[in-house]
Amino acid sequence: MWKGSDNIISYRKWNGGEKMKREIRAGLAQKGMTQAQLAKELSISTNSLSRKLNGVRAFRLDEAQKIIEILGVDPSIFFS
Repeated sequence: MWKGSDNIISYRKWNGGEKMKREIRAGLAQKGMTQAQLAKELSISTNSLSRKLNGVRAFRLDEAQKIIEILGVDPSIFFS
């Protein structure tokens, strides 16, 4: 799950990735936010967020923490 000291949450190495994607998208819908708005809050591009949601790239720990705060998703989606 962790990749070196980069504080990266690896999506590809565990089976919870699809659940994480669903929960984040559900959180966006509940808050009435778009992916573009979330990307802006995370200070990343919309392309970067899309890649992270689709498992091409991994979320950094600080990004996961912001997503938890902004969307109110269960932190376990990043760690289980």
